Amino acid sequence: MHNEKENVKQGQNILGGCYTGCDLIFCIQYVGFRNYADLFTDSRVGKSYVFTFKYALAGTILVNVLSLIMAVGLNSKIRCKSALRGIYFVPNILGGLVIGYIFSFIFT
Repeated sequence: MHNEKENVKQGQNILGGCYTGCDLIFCIQYVGFRNYADLFTDSRVGKSYVFTFKYALAGTILVNVLSLIMAVGLNSKIRCKSALRGIYFVPNILGGLVIGYIFSFIFT
């Protein structure tokens, strides 16, 4: 059973953990902002930032291009345009339908 002082010490370890060289159990030394300096000088962190930026950029471009193609396709004069619109809209309906069936099952 923990007493109040131990809880406060654990909270300080968690909140102050980025400013100390500790293993979340025993704080060894106060390092200040050295952890942040190490973070920004580590090449793995820089590579992960670059990868994340490239992934977000490629994903944004891909989603916009595919959306534009679908919009042009669904607004063009083709056969079965209403069927394609229905197929495109079915996932929006299914979520509400499933939730409705679940609540119907719960309340009956």
